Amino acid sequence: MVDLVLAVVVTGLEAAALALFWFRESVKAWAAQGCSVPGGTRRLVVVLGAGSALPCLAAVGST
Repeated sequence: MVDLVLAVVVTGLEAAALALFWFRESVKAWAAQGCSVPGGTRRLVVVLGAGSALPCLAAVGST
């Protein structure tokens, strides 16, 4: 049961972090008057990759 609750909490934190990151990048693009932010796509891919990999590493480390 604890594992299930922990999985839900970690997934919620990942979603919140992604939403915050996306909001920050959107504000940067808006501040640049609609121009694209250099490297924005690359940063989004890194956040998505790290967000998926870190819980897996934590799970493997805790076993």
